[in-house]
Amino acid sequence: MNNEYGAFNAPRVANPFSFTGDSWGAWEIAVRYSDTDLNWRQNFAGTSTIQAGIAGGDERIIAIGLNWYLNQNIRIMIDDNIVKVKKLSAPGAVPTIPANQIGQDFNELGARVQFQM
Repeated sequence: MNNEYGAFNAPRVANPFSFTGDSWGAWEIAVRYSDTDLNWRQNFAGTSTIQAGIAGGDERIIAIGLNWYLNQNIRIMIDDNIVKVKKLSAPGAVPTIPANQIGQDFNELGARVQFQM
């Protein structure tokens, strides 16, 4: 396969999965960290100009994945995303008051089976 355009491909499975137990295919562990500022033109407390904007907050995600390549065509994926969103109730709100914090913390678990030609 031609990779001159910077594409990522699945790893080449040297020994495909076998029901006899001779091979388990290929395993891959993936970890990703994301820190995103969701604010846009937010009015900060103490400034004299009022700006219309979006007070989206701050989002941090830790993603952990386990991929099992049975052969070149079949992949089973299990992913867990640990998400923390810090968001104030209004632009310029005082972050020390707990009532103004309306962010969320949640876990997202997903699984899929992928067949590719």
